[in-house]
Amino acid sequence: MDNFQSKFTQQALTLSRSSETNTKCYLFADKDRLLQLFSNLIENSCRYTNQGGKINIVTYLDDSQLQIQIQDSAPGVPQQAQAKIFERFYRVEQSRSRIHGGSGLGLALCSQIVAAHQGSITAQDSPLGGLSIIITLPVNVGEDQ
Repeated sequence: MDNFQSKFTQQALTLSRSSETNTKCYLFADKDRLLQLFSNLIENSCRYTNQGGKINIVTYLDDSQLQIQIQDSAPGVPQQAQAKIFERFYRVEQSRSRIHGGSGLGLALCSQIVAAHQGSITAQDSPLGGLSIIITLPVNVGEDQ
């Protein structure tokens, strides 16, 4: 997130982080791909959240699943488009490609990275008024591995 601090400042975005657990968990993962995943998702939130908005990152641990939610404020994505945003080349509005750049491949790549880690990625309305991306990954909980 430190890499995006200047973008947060430039767009007057407020970032908050919270965790619903203090339990240690271990994830068997490709660090570089996960960095790519989260960089892409945070970049999208910065790009598509209105200036002065909010981004909230929340983590939950439930049994052997780690859930990470990246929630942002307005504008949101219509519910009928939320399942499609992970498809290659899909764009909610064609005009967005000219305004914000991008090819429509970023979220499809995110979906592939999460699937390669035996996880899932979904989208839904955010409690902040925008979009919430929910990533669930399998983890080992407990003592050092």
